[in-house]
Amino acid sequence: MLELLAVDVKGSMEKMHAEGVARGERMEMAEQSPTHALRPFVDRFWSMRTAPGEAVTFAELLPGTGAELMVHLGIPLQRADGASLPASHLLCLRESTLRTAAGAGGLDMFCVRFRAGALRHFIDAEVGDVVDANASFDDLAGPLSRVLREGLAQRYAFVDRVAFAERVLQELRARFVRPDVLVDRALHRIYASGGELRIGAVARELGVVPRHLARRFQATAGVSPKRFARLVRFSKTVRALILERGHDIGRAAVEHGYFDQAHFTHEFVALARQPPGAFLRAVTNRSHFYKPSLAR
Repeated sequence: MLELLAVDVKGSMEKMHAEGVARGERMEMAEQSPTHALRPFVDRFWSMRTAPGEAVTFAELLPGTGAELMVHLGIPLQRADGASLPASHLLCLRESTLRTAAGAGGLDMFCVRFRAGALRHFIDAEVGDVVDANASFDDLAGPLSRVLREGLAQRYAFVDRVAFAERVLQELRARFVRPDVLVDRALHRIYASGGELRIGAVARELGVVPRHLARRFQATAGVSPKRFARLVRFSKTVRALILERGHDIGRAAVEHGYFDQAHFTHEFVALARQPPGAFLRAVTNRSHFYKPSLAR
């Protein structure tokens, strides 16, 4: 039996707003910070609902550093090939992109956004095994995945769903927690630097040789520290371009550590398989999962 946890609603942030007005969509969204116990691991809880008859197209999902647990309580998202994603699944993109859409049956999606490197504490699998796999959470969390999905379906109010999800996540962490202070410190330093801190410098700061850090990092985070740094810089640049509309591509590229716009464009094509201009034009007409930071 899961023990009941109190949710500090006052200390969290919940927002409700409509998106897609220009497209005629009436999308309802909410988001909330986790309680103190989960804050080192979870960035936010968020949800998205649409009314029956409202089809939604999302901007292509690009490689990044975090992981998202998506629980579909209405119709699941569909991939570009028409196949439905599992009712509960992870998004942990590192090498690949993903195009998704929601049909007209009505979307009711509850999501947990994990911080970089934190997913390992909540699944019975190596992170490297779930990267780019859109893996079913049932296969990674066992019976507690079904408990989570059924408990969320029995609740409608967002704050009630968050309180229940916190209880399940605490139980998962109690079962699967995998401490690794060295890798966590390296993750934090690389992320805080915007991906600009060289791996050799991180290793020296932590008192280990680069090869040792690389092995531990790969095993714990599912990617090499060099790849992680590359994704940090890329995702932070893309996020700035999407959330700060009118942001010049060249200026954003230089601000985030690229030599110039050409350097960023080359990187964007390598990681996203399309030019940044084409992607940004598509984002203006589609919903996306990039979100501003929540107040703490």
